[in-house]
Amino acid sequence: MLLRILALTLFLPVLLAQEPGISAAPTPAAAPDEVSGSWGIDFTTAYFFRGILQENQGVIVEPHFELDYKLYSSTGTLRDLHLVLGQWNSLHNGPSGSSGPGGSIWYESDFYASLRAGVGERWTAGTTYTNYYSPNGRFRSVEELAVGLAFDDKGLLGEAFAGLQPSALVGFELHGQADAGSHVGTYAQLCLAPKFELGKAGDLELSLALPVTAGFSLSQYYQDAAGEDHAFGYVDVGCVLGSPLPFLPSRLGPWTASLGVHLLLLGDSNERLNGGDSSEWIGTFGLSTTF
Repeated sequence: MLLRILALTLFLPVLLAQEPGISAAPTPAAAPDEVSGSWGIDFTTAYFFRGILQENQGVIVEPHFELDYKLYSSTGTLRDLHLVLGQWNSLHNGPSGSSGPGGSIWYESDFYASLRAGVGERWTAGTTYTNYYSPNGRFRSVEELAVGLAFDDKGLLGEAFAGLQPSALVGFELHGQADAGSHVGTYAQLCLAPKFELGKAGDLELSLALPVTAGFSLSQYYQDAAGEDHAFGYVDVGCVLGSPLPFLPSRLGPWTASLGVHLLLLGDSNERLNGGDSSEWIGTFGLSTTF
């Protein structure tokens, strides 16, 4: 079964790019190995991973870094192919970090590798391997293989509207359990990410994003202490104000700032892990740049 999942996810972007009956050759591919990337740092008042409480005390800082290698580009059905490598971290000074038994601030360090394909004009399909690791030993490592699909509906609901930007993801735990349960699980996620341009405020070009994310267990992903699996994991409703920072020197890159608030609504198993609270308000602030 595991080999079938691996084979499906590795070849999914290519399979989705095939359209039977079309034999015309696409425009020759652009030169490969075009490299871009991003890095940044986020601050949050609480850290929940897919609705599962990790930390809600002290300072929580989340630096991240990503490299994007363009492997292929054309005007055919397979629009482009990218290899993406990234690393994401969570640093805490609360009980799960430097104030805890281990005394180390470095709670989480995740490495991921993705193969992403642009299919047609609007679709993007991807396969991602992620290793979730705790440098201070606060949780056991988890390995996951996920497949995702996103649709760019910009302009379909009005020329000035960036669209709802729907996406879906299914993640298969290969080793370890995010819920610290007794079985590897399968996770499903649905997202909408509408964004609106608000105009200028002085030198700032303001935008407003209203992301909505829902997470579910397809199999053994949200287990409670008795081993019962719960289908509903969480819903995250966000309101995020963002803007480029043009006053920073250009040599520092095109920096963007964001300020947001999120309402987290939790399913039964995650509610118990959150001390019986079924909801949580979370504030965020982030800085990021691209190169």
